Amino acid sequence: MDELENALTDRVDGLLQSHKEREFVSTMGTQATLGELTARIVGLELAVRELANELQQAVIRDRS
Repeated sequence: MDELENALTDRVDGLLQSHKEREFVSTMGTQATLGELTARIVGLELAVRELANELQQAVIRDRS
């Protein structure tokens, strides 16, 4: 399970990082902030889907 956990962590980290366009700073305008938040939400949605899919596959393998 350690191997699966590491693989999932790496994949989720990669998805989250790939959707970070820039760091938040106090001088960001509203549009830039909303754009960044939108991109990060997309990354979170993809990460959750990846985790759900991988967990579903693990359950199927365990039941076999």
